Amino acid sequence: MFSFFSNRNNKNHKGTELRKDEITIVMPAYNAEAYIAESVESIIQQNISDWTLLVLDDGSTDRTAEIVRDFSRRYSKIRLLQN
Repeated sequence: MFSFFSNRNNKNHKGTELRKDEITIVMPAYNAEAYIAESVESIIQQNISDWTLLVLDDGSTDRTAEIVRDFSRRYSKIRLLQN
């Protein structure tokens, strides 16, 4: 499940300025090792260029966080938040 938010207050989750047309995509994940890479790749492949992906890992015990961390090192638009 993805949630899409347009950024109406011109601030991202760290309080820095964003362009008005940037989209924030929230992707919850729990033990999603089997499909998280495919899910993240599907966001990267979109035609929209102004986006940020927040992956919310809810305490996974598999390699979910490691996989997302690898993506976040390669793409500055991807962030991992762990609970």
